[in-house]
Amino acid sequence: MAVETISLPSIDLANFPANLEKLTAAATGHEISMELNTEAWAAASSFSRLSDDIKLRNRDIIYGSGFMSFGDLMPLLESFVVYDATSTADVLAFCSSMEASTINVHVLTVDIASKVAEGLACVGCSFQDWPCTTSLNVFHFAEESIGLDAAELRTDSG
Repeated sequence: MAVETISLPSIDLANFPANLEKLTAAATGHEISMELNTEAWAAASSFSRLSDDIKLRNRDIIYGSGFMSFGDLMPLLESFVVYDATSTADVLAFCSSMEASTINVHVLTVDIASKVAEGLACVGCSFQDWPCTTSLNVFHFAEESIGLDAAELRTDSG
């Protein structure tokens, strides 16, 4: 099997603002349109305004796969998770429990996964039949939260 090499950008953080463009390109080169990014932000933000009883309807299938509220480990973060975004039943259950629209959640998740894979030089990968856990994370930052950890360091459940 041939080994493929990729080149990661080298960004000299001490040489600013000369390298600002390189850093911006590295951080935003994900090809997600501003329109889609804005729509996703608005959807996640709308979930944070729901009442606690509605939020708690999004239950865990495995630990960390439902609604995760503020706490000692995540003082600034609320997380809403669709356990398997490729499962129409899971998407419908999530949207129903959260009183949300089902607008293309599955298609969007698979499309984003495909673009990330392509960006990692994994061309032609199909995620159509893969379970894809999708998290909508809402960070509640304020001036007094500067310097605090927003969430615990972790890997995803599963």
